Amino acid sequence: MVNFFIGRPIFATVLALLMLLVGGLCIFVLPVSLYPDVVPPQVQVTTTYTGADAQTVADTVTTPIEQQINGVKGQIYFNSDSTSNGLANVIATFEVGYDQDIAAVDIQNKVSTAQTSLPPEVKQYGVTVKKTSTNMVCVVNLISPDGRYDATFLDNYAQINVVDALKRIPGVSDVNPFGRKYAMRVWLDPDRMANQRIAPAEVVQAIQQENKQAASGKIGALPAPPGQRFEYPVTSKGRLSKVEEFEQIVVRRNDDGSIVYLSDVARVQLDSENYETAGWLNGKPAGTIPIYQLADANALEIVEQVRREMDRVARNFPGGLEYRIAYDTTLYVRENITEVWHTLIEAFLLVLIVVFVFLQGFRATAIPMIAIPVSLVATFAMMAAFGFSINTLTMCGLVLAIGLVVDDAIIVVENIEKFLERGMGPLEATRAAMAEITAPIVTIGLVLAAVFVPVAFIPGLTGRLYNQFALTIVFSFLFSAFNSLTFTPAIARLFLRPKHGETKFPPFRWFNRGLKWVEDSYDSFLDFGAHHWWAIVLPSLGLLALTGWLIYERPKAFIPTEDQGYLIVALQTPDGTTRGPTSHVAQRVGQIAGQLHGVRDVLILDGYNAVTGINQTNTATAFVILEEWHHRTTPGLRAVGLASELQRSLSGQIRDARVVVLQPPPIQGLSSTGGFDFMIEDREGKGVEAMASVTERFLDAARKRPELAGVFTNFSARVPQLRFDIDRVKARRLGVAVSDVFSVLQTNLGAYYVNDFNLYGKTWKVVVQAEANDR
Repeated sequence: MVNFFIGRPIFATVLALLMLLVGGLCIFVLPVSLYPDVVPPQVQVTTTYTGADAQTVADTVTTPIEQQINGVKGQIYFNSDSTSNGLANVIATFEVGYDQDIAAVDIQNKVSTAQTSLPPEVKQYGVTVKKTSTNMVCVVNLISPDGRYDATFLDNYAQINVVDALKRIPGVSDVNPFGRKYAMRVWLDPDRMANQRIAPAEVVQAIQQENKQAASGKIGALPAPPGQRFEYPVTSKGRLSKVEEFEQIVVRRNDDGSIVYLSDVARVQLDSENYETAGWLNGKPAGTIPIYQLADANALEIVEQVRREMDRVARNFPGGLEYRIAYDTTLYVRENITEVWHTLIEAFLLVLIVVFVFLQGFRATAIPMIAIPVSLVATFAMMAAFGFSINTLTMCGLVLAIGLVVDDAIIVVENIEKFLERGMGPLEATRAAMAEITAPIVTIGLVLAAVFVPVAFIPGLTGRLYNQFALTIVFSFLFSAFNSLTFTPAIARLFLRPKHGETKFPPFRWFNRGLKWVEDSYDSFLDFGAHHWWAIVLPSLGLLALTGWLIYERPKAFIPTEDQGYLIVALQTPDGTTRGPTSHVAQRVGQIAGQLHGVRDVLILDGYNAVTGINQTNTATAFVILEEWHHRTTPGLRAVGLASELQRSLSGQIRDARVVVLQPPPIQGLSSTGGFDFMIEDREGKGVEAMASVTERFLDAARKRPELAGVFTNFSARVPQLRFDIDRVKARRLGVAVSDVFSVLQTNLGAYYVNDFNLYGKTWKVVVQAEANDR
């Protein structure tokens, strides 16, 4: 086979060009990411039991769902959160590589079975099942630089005009806007209702009866009387849309013929569905739209399409409205991949210099340097065929491979030059040289490949992470061996010429003399070692022992923490704290963080818990966006230094909240923050109090460990509560149903979702609740 290509250099060149062409095209279609896809797919189940406490949500909503989804095919584990604001959140995590669409269908089927056990209010609110990820790839902020628009306008403008466009972007798992979404608020006046002897259930029933869309049919539809020439669809005012229309809802007709309207017992207002979350950018209100990516999606493509879509949407923005993407995790990915590309080029240039210095000829140097890009670029074709991506590990594999793939070409060139120096012609010298080294080249390629192939079969997350790294190197080795048997000898036959005498270039003569001295010294060392083997073996054993000791003593981690260009500040006020004080503390955190040198922006998400990914009134999260890396070259301005400085500042100035500065996760999607999570399970069903006691003892022990910092938990079993004990016997004696008592409590104190109305082309909720002063 080798002689076939030696005799046909044009065919060998065309084959190499074809490899370059295919590999080069694959470079532009391969996805770009920081690491290989090692994020397990997740499916999220969410619903709300309005007005319920955390224990009630856990008992009546979360537990029935958990019992059904447990054991779904491909599932690794699931975790759930039940909060005091009625939220139930269950996330099922599946094996890496499992089809997320199939997982979502399986979970949906199980949840449908569980719905028969859920409270009616939860069924009415709806249970959402969707593919999800913890990877918040970017956040779009709508801002009003001149303060023309308030937070409610910004939030709802985003909801009406922006969110739907972003949801259609491929690879996006969820677009979850923060802030106040419109709702028709019916604020009940308990005193006026008591005077009219009207219960909240009557108000709810009246709204349900009048705010209802009806299909009115057609006039003249078939079958019709003879001669009927037209048919007319019948329309009527069903769903209401204006405050005035809701105010005119008839709640009751009294015996004396008088009418009680909704406005007589309540105040109707177009306001917000909830008041628990809000977004702030650099201390100003911002319509905040977090965007999450699917586990197998390309983050760079998502953010690029988000920017294009936002540019398109922004053309229709009213004056005084702008958008910014302050939080963007792909900036670090781009920076990292760019650095690796630079390293790849630097490695190529370094190899070029070394090869030229040793081979001391432009022709001899050009041949292996041409072979390097052929082998490396062709590797991209195999990466595309195996579903790899251009990431840090595959690029590092190519950097490592540069110094190895050039060896085969150098062997070919040196061996051909040896036969040329014997007086052979180029064709005869090439054939003689290849007959001598074909078997060694094949052997070297297979041996080097065999070294890295086992890495690709390491089980678990580590194996999947380094699978692409190992196979990328293997592909480059195999292409290098193939080129050394086809392309390299073919062009060597055309370009190489015998050398005549010693080089006349002085630096090369000096280098050769130095190299000759090194060779002679090495020969003497080998001769000494052959007669005094112990002088070689004992130091080698000592170095081996030292290496083992260093491996044992060095800190160990999955992936080192890097400066990703932002920090996460998790804030939690005492249990039971309302949003007002929590928001005040969050603003102080933002001011302190914004004053640090090296900080560009501070994005605050009021009511959002970055660790659990759910909304709570006594939590907030600040994303501290740092300046570009080339502006932060000193150690104190790197992420680690800024995190330590910020933690010291916050610990000294924030006394009424627990504030922890966290690094981002090394791999986006594996967790929400850096560090690690430890789960404590109550497998014997001992209850919440026992769990709280064990958790506190565990935290006390963990905080004493010198290698741990920032140890905290989001589990809380002692949230302040008011307990109402209903005298059920007395209620029955008075003719009051216990269910009516619970209904009044839920409607007045917890907010009751009645039905929907339409406005601005969207569907919004109608919510009934007592006035703030009456709660």
